[in-house]
Amino acid sequence: MTGNQIYATGWIAALLMVGGLVLCFSSPSLGAKKAESWLQNQDSGMADASLYAAVIENNMAMFAALGSILFAGGLLSALGIYFLYLMLGKKESPGPAGQVDV
Repeated sequence: MTGNQIYATGWIAALLMVGGLVLCFSSPSLGAKKAESWLQNQDSGMADASLYAAVIENNMAMFAALGSILFAGGLLSALGIYFLYLMLGKKESPGPAGQVDV
């Protein structure tokens, strides 16, 4: 991998980690909004309170799990890229005018 590829992959890993953290920390509000949408789509617009609470909890768990998966994937990617960079070092790649990046 060239230095530019490692740099780009590092940014992707960082974005995955940030997106995962945002989903994890905003899962209560996202779960409540999704549950409100579910409640409005019911036939009468009403549901049992315990059922509504279960829907909120399940939606919160879904967003938290998705955020955790994204964060873990980004973290593992970042660690993999870091160790790949350490093992391979920065390879020289010819530039557009035949110049070599050092």
